[in-house]
Amino acid sequence: MKLTKRLNHIIKYSSVLAVSLLLMNGSHAQSLTIEDCQQKAEQLSPLKKQEQYIKSIDELNQQIVRTNWLPGINFQGRATYQSDVFKLPIDNPMFEVPDIPKDQYQLTLNLNQTIYDGGATRAANILENTKTTSKSAQLEVSLYQVRKVINDLYFGILSLNKSLEINQAVLKELDNQIRRGESAVKNGVLLARELKSLQKQKLSFLQQQNELKLKRGALLNILGDWIGEPLNANTVLTLPEIEKVNTSISRPELMVFSTQMQQLDAQQSILSSRYKPKLAAFATAGFGNPNQYNFFETDWSTYYMIGGELSWSPWDWNKTRKQQEILSINQQIIKTERENFEKNVNNQLIQQQSEIELLQESLSTDQELVMLQKDITETAASQFEKGVISATDYLTELNELTRTQLQYRLHQIQLVKSYLTKQNIAGTPFADR
Repeated sequence: MKLTKRLNHIIKYSSVLAVSLLLMNGSHAQSLTIEDCQQKAEQLSPLKKQEQYIKSIDELNQQIVRTNWLPGINFQGRATYQSDVFKLPIDNPMFEVPDIPKDQYQLTLNLNQTIYDGGATRAANILENTKTTSKSAQLEVSLYQVRKVINDLYFGILSLNKSLEINQAVLKELDNQIRRGESAVKNGVLLARELKSLQKQKLSFLQQQNELKLKRGALLNILGDWIGEPLNANTVLTLPEIEKVNTSISRPELMVFSTQMQQLDAQQSILSSRYKPKLAAFATAGFGNPNQYNFFETDWSTYYMIGGELSWSPWDWNKTRKQQEILSINQQIIKTERENFEKNVNNQLIQQQSEIELLQESLSTDQELVMLQKDITETAASQFEKGVISATDYLTELNELTRTQLQYRLHQIQLVKSYLTKQNIAGTPFADR
């Protein structure tokens, strides 16, 4: 079997053979997808705990706003001494006018019930809802950053796996050449130094293999920490399949801008309610000496009063109107920030699409380079076996074949990552992929 065919066979089936060996040994390889990692990482993120806190704060704020419609209850006690009291300026023998005491004591219970507040409570309720939605959207923006971290880790591991796979294939081919070389040296067909060149190259690849394994182990540990699961070299990370790229922008930042606009709308409604009349009912019950409503009743007695109150402030020297103008300006600022954000995202999408097209063209060229280098390496192998060229010349071509094959495989992985990066830039959730 010729060199290139052996390399192709090894590279194509090495992953399948590795999985088969694991199954034969009774081991079950853990399989993960990029979607699994993203979801688990987000669920385990400390930021995710804030969701419950935000919900709790929202419920408490809603309860606080609803108390505006509950009656206000106030209990008051008062003891006073005054220098003068009311007296009739005349004496009438027909009746006796009681003296009003200068020391007075009052205990009162006051109740107030809002009947109409001009829509202020309703607007305050809407404002609290939008604040909660805004906090949730800001949390999603923070969690959105987790995607990029997981993407880098996931595709970094995939790239290292492919490098290890190709390196392993080259090592096996070098072992074959070394065995042939040892036989050729014994027969006097090959110089010992040529054999040593092959052995040196094998050690170099073994060193690279160990370095790649250490890097992969580090990335697996970090990814495992993110998703809360122990990962090892047997963990299988599947390469995502991209069927359709949805580039409609649905980033969580857009929800932040929308909720900010809604907050300003709710604040506008609260300010507008100042111009509307307010209607309330009230009741006062008291016990005191003298009677608060009848000073001539100087003994301890009870009294009460019930009624309604209408208040209206149609003019505040344009204070409210100016505050509304400030809110309108803030809305324009948010609008421009959103437009700028969307423009930047669109530019990023254009750049990412250019990268995708570049990788697609590179893959086409990579295939041609691999095919040509295979022929060159096959010829070099045949010439080396016949003693026409040195081991150094043969290894030069073998290294170039390894480089072109690795470049081709890595470009394939990079292309998939570029598609997913484009999805993430647009903010498309995994469910839409």
